[in-house]
Amino acid sequence: MEEVNPLFRSRGYHCGRLLAVLEEAQQVYHFRQHQHRLDTTIVNRSYGGTSSAPKSTFVPLLRLAATSHLPEAGGRLNQEVESIVSTLVDLGGMPQILSLPEQAEFGLGFYHQRARFRARRPDSHEDSDPPPAADAG
Repeated sequence: MEEVNPLFRSRGYHCGRLLAVLEEAQQVYHFRQHQHRLDTTIVNRSYGGTSSAPKSTFVPLLRLAATSHLPEAGGRLNQEVESIVSTLVDLGGMPQILSLPEQAEFGLGFYHQRARFRARRPDSHEDSDPPPAADAG
């Protein structure tokens, strides 16, 4: 598996994807307000906790995203969150904790989703400051 797989049957994988989508929403919101991307995002504070105990960590992150970032980020990112949450519900809900193998799947989902966003930006050079892919999903 080398790219996002929405059919992969792992709650850890989809939790990782969800964190990447919430980060992208934060980036889009910030870019629209200030015309540059953030150097430090919710991932810097939340990756460790979210990858091991997603249920308790995602509650404040989703609340922040729902009230601040997602309304300004565009419909595609909102739809992506809805799709991932729906998949998590189908797989048994948001997990309380993730085992080590599930934490590895979390990382895989996170970086797959992040790579998808990066690939869809108009200019994906690391040295430039392109607008985030607000409507990429």
